[in-house]
Amino acid sequence: MKPIPKELETRLTICRRNINFLSIRQWDKERTEELRNEMLGLNEEIIALLDEDEEMPEMILNKMEEYNLKIKNYLKKLPSLPSSSANQYNMEIDMELLPTFDGKYSNWKPFKTVIEKILIKNNGYNETLRKSILLKTLKNDPEKMVNLLIGQQMPLTNIWKKICEKYDDPDRAILEIRNDLHMIPKIDNENQVQNLKKAKEIVENAYIAIVYLDYDISFYALDLVQIVAAKFYEEAQRKILIKYLKFENLVKYIDELYEEALRYDFYKIRTDDSMKMVDNNKKKSNTTIRCNIYVCEEDIYLVIVIQI
Repeated sequence: MKPIPKELETRLTICRRNINFLSIRQWDKERTEELRNEMLGLNEEIIALLDEDEEMPEMILNKMEEYNLKIKNYLKKLPSLPSSSANQYNMEIDMELLPTFDGKYSNWKPFKTVIEKILIKNNGYNETLRKSILLKTLKNDPEKMVNLLIGQQMPLTNIWKKICEKYDDPDRAILEIRNDLHMIPKIDNENQVQNLKKAKEIVENAYIAIVYLDYDISFYALDLVQIVAAKFYEEAQRKILIKYLKFENLVKYIDELYEEALRYDFYKIRTDDSMKMVDNNKKKSNTTIRCNIYVCEEDIYLVIVIQI
């Protein structure tokens, strides 16, 4: 068996100390369940230190069973949550409202904030169901990762901890934001509505990701603004680099550019339509009808000439 890392040993000591003081602290069921899940996760980490086909040392195994029994007996003494209350609580959560996460670091923080509140800390669901729901909110690499951890019988708290360890990486998120900003199409003048719309969407999404990062981006701020400015025509570039170095103000400026282009496009279309109507009316007013009557002996001929 590999040596138990100092950090793991410290966490295990704290967890077992909390179990020993349960009857004194009088923790409720929800908090005790979280403690049990933490203990099970720590046990899994110790089991992972075993070599292939190696048996668990008896002393360590006895300690695991001892604390497992302690927390089990404490939970038995607590009043159980009525099943009707649990079902009612479950029904209040609409699965369609849960966000999804596709593995983009820049999308991680908004997802984490919502899922922790609605699912991870929601003991109205049992452990197995919460794992299943979490899996449904994930795509691509995160889905594969969680699927593998569930297959290893890892507790939800530890699964969530491993996901957080991987995706709580603000530097990777900034890199993705930079790459997204490079996707802004070239804007050669102030009347390119579609390109301005695309720029507006990309910059707004980048700003939302930055806000949720909860991270000092001052080191990257000028670089991000310069990437956006490089996509614009010269006049807009000058304004961005002189007046809109704060990303929040940059978002507002691009939104204004898009709205102005949209209004101009609307009135331009209306003016063009009006001109077409005037031309058509002129053509109609220029239409003349001339009638000529010819008398030839006893016969009379009427000739109508339409002139446009």
